[in-house]
Amino acid sequence: MSKTERTVRVRYGRLEDRKPKNTLVTVREDNTVHFGIARCNVQLDRFHRKIGTYIAEQRAELARTEIAAERYKTLGRIRLHESGLRGSVPLSEVKTLVKYFRDVDQYCLDQLTPRDAGV
Repeated sequence: MSKTERTVRVRYGRLEDRKPKNTLVTVREDNTVHFGIARCNVQLDRFHRKIGTYIAEQRAELARTEIAAERYKTLGRIRLHESGLRGSVPLSEVKTLVKYFRDVDQYCLDQLTPRDAGV
């Protein structure tokens, strides 16, 4: 039995004025990267690195262990939970994940906006 390579990394998304906003935690196991994202509403919340990291870590762990495949979909090469805040990606597609992380606020907003409301 081979030892599984496991690496955890944390990245923070920032606003134009360099204030931190979102947190991305990635957990690499061999050739798969599981991730969790914590979003901060800068109008209502105050950003805390420890809290954002904790929330994102919990979501990455859920993505790593969760079996409920019906709650996941694919977005390109990303296996994404319906919340848009956790999932997994092949190691070769980490750049795609980072791009998704930069656009996660818009993605989540698009998912919540009714498209065919006729408004």
